[in-house]
Amino acid sequence: MNILLTGGAGFIGNHLLKELISQKQKVILLKRNKTNLWRIESLLPYIKTYDWDNLSDPEEIFFQQKIDLIIHLATTYVKHHKSCSEIT
Repeated sequence: MNILLTGGAGFIGNHLLKELISQKQKVILLKRNKTNLWRIESLLPYIKTYDWDNLSDPEEIFFQQKIDLIIHLATTYVKHHKSCSEIT
């Protein structure tokens, strides 16, 4: 199965990525250029990666291979959140 994964370098995503690889799934990772890959460096030889920032047309991923499943885990991480009292 060909699985397109976003957020694969994150806390939850890296655990899912490891499991998918162990199950012999073909994983295509969609990431940003500045994504820190320290959690998944050892897994990179087993997956195909695309940098979102470098894609002129995101649909090109779907033209290059058949995608059976999309798992979207990407998010924007904010270290300091406003409290509810700061918002109102």
